[in-house]
Amino acid sequence: MSQQSQVVQNLFSEDLYAIPPRVLVVLAKPWENLSADDITLLTKILSSVKIKLDSIQVVTRPSFTMTDVEAYTPSLILAFGASINTHSTLYEPITVQGTPLVLANELHQLDDPQKKALWLALRQIFGI
Repeated sequence: MSQQSQVVQNLFSEDLYAIPPRVLVVLAKPWENLSADDITLLTKILSSVKIKLDSIQVVTRPSFTMTDVEAYTPSLILAFGASINTHSTLYEPITVQGTPLVLANELHQLDDPQKKALWLALRQIFGI
């Protein structure tokens, strides 16, 4: 074994793991400004598709482009109150640059018909 390969072998003695992409939740207002009811609703929405709140990434942007969020390498994007520059139809699952996306109203604005439309979009995007 050469000296260089010995150095490389000892340089990384622990196992390296690939972290799978996460669901990215884009909020129009900061997390700190969400009410307890908003957080509870988000938790229920995520649990309906078998995702835990602690397994998502949350960013705050009133509007965004895929370039803005590509560093997060999301598996899919759920946007509440945030808009994307390429599409504006709410509750319609779309794919932008290979990433599934659903746009919805802000959490505190969701009424029963909008929640139903969101559920239908989530069922489609998650294959439920």
